[in-house]
Amino acid sequence: FTSEQLTDGLWRAPFLCGVLVSASGFYLKHNVKDHKRIESSSNLGLPVDGKHQPTPLQLAFSKKLRGSLFSATAAVCLWSGGFYILFVWLVIFMTDLIEHPVPMPFAINAISLFFSMVVLFPFAGWLSDIYGRKPIMTMGASGIALFSPPLMKLIGTGDSATALACQSALAICLCLYGAPLCAFLVEHFPPESRLTSVAIGYNTAMAIAGGLSPALSTKLVLDYGPVGAGYLMSAFAIISLFGVHSTPKEHYKR
Repeated sequence: FTSEQLTDGLWRAPFLCGVLVSASGFYLKHNVKDHKRIESSSNLGLPVDGKHQPTPLQLAFSKKLRGSLFSATAAVCLWSGGFYILFVWLVIFMTDLIEHPVPMPFAINAISLFFSMVVLFPFAGWLSDIYGRKPIMTMGASGIALFSPPLMKLIGTGDSATALACQSALAICLCLYGAPLCAFLVEHFPPESRLTSVAIGYNTAMAIAGGLSPALSTKLVLDYGPVGAGYLMSAFAIISLFGVHSTPKEHYKR
């Protein structure tokens, strides 16, 4: 497509395709049974008198769930910030922020995204079903924490093959972390406040870590070179590792 076609309105096409996701919502609504078993609100530290049931928002901030809410927010930082850096900002980095621009940055980005987030994502989720959420997520986050700075420095050399290999390596680590994440989040909240609690933690992290990561990455690259963005990803990984391993032990499977 030409630049004129994209500017004239073709850029809207990918966003309109998002309506296809609604098919999964209709399927879940009409084909999946809703489990009616609900945990007692009194077990979450809130008084219940029959007339005044606590709201999901009250339950989310109840004494028993505050720790889970904090951990959920921290756990999402790597997914939100890491995704924006790797698959949104990195193309700008490869094009405009290094001395020798990387050839075909959009192709490199698309290949890495497809391989890690489409092909390998179900496999990473399957691994978490077998070996547990925390071990697989820890493996992915640890890889990003350790290798982000040197791999970002290698991407900054301007070689397309090196950039593809390095971005794919980081993307695989993010895949290992992100695939079990949603299951990990819902398992730490009871059914009656699950969606509210997860929404608060997830969207808070998205707004802060995801929203600020491109600007922070650019600033760090301008000040410290390509490794600056790698240090930011490592920081997100450490925060999320703390969130994953500080969650209360109690699980709510249903």
